[in-house]
Amino acid sequence: MQEVTVMFNMSLFKKELRESRWKIIIGFIIFILTAVSVPLLFKYVKDIFTQLPEIPGFEGFERFLQDYNSYTWSQWNGKNLYQVGTILAIITGMNLISGEKVSKTLEFLLAKPVSRSTLYFTKFAAGVISLGLVIWGSTVVLYIVSLIMGHNLLPGKLMVSTLITFIGLIFVFTLTLLFSTILEEPVKVGLLSALCLILLAVPGWFEKTFRLSVFHHMKAFEYFFEGKFPLTALIIISLFSLGMYYMGFKIFERAEP
Repeated sequence: MQEVTVMFNMSLFKKELRESRWKIIIGFIIFILTAVSVPLLFKYVKDIFTQLPEIPGFEGFERFLQDYNSYTWSQWNGKNLYQVGTILAIITGMNLISGEKVSKTLEFLLAKPVSRSTLYFTKFAAGVISLGLVIWGSTVVLYIVSLIMGHNLLPGKLMVSTLITFIGLIFVFTLTLLFSTILEEPVKVGLLSALCLILLAVPGWFEKTFRLSVFHHMKAFEYFFEGKFPLTALIIISLFSLGMYYMGFKIFERAEP
């Protein structure tokens, strides 16, 4: 308990949240609007597919309209939550270290009586918590609005699916934080992270390799529709996240201000 306390600096944590407040606010607004649109548009979308069952580009989508839970997955975990969440995770992580280099404030931070391990962990924690506020807050809003609209959304299944997606988003954030530690320009960090994630998505395009894609597991498809919790996949994803965190910290530990 003492070690965890030493690794965390509340003043720096508050500073990071202040600097990220607009990312959090804008991200939250986007996710809230998306979450609210899911229950509001369900009957409308269902009516459209009833009248026009063979809409080009949406073949097979009608199976998700059989019940509200399946529809919610197709619009939330299977689509917007992990896609827009990936963009938010990149934006959240891309300037945490590189931004300090560009603004010439890294030397000032390192001059404080705070260890580099504390600085790095606190920045990591602030990013994950910022991301979590948006992801979990909007998911709760989705559930509440669904209840208000009279839809029977299973809360346990929704929250566990969101947990699976969130673990994947932490992977994306940690990868971006690693690049932010290596490079000096946030834009380059974001582009490199996006490029790597596109490459990581390639296995998901093929039937024989789709399980190798982190994005496949982030959708929580097997859990939601088959009841199979992807424990092995989540352990592997978490180990990769831990490894990238360690690599980033070691680079940060040896970096010159």
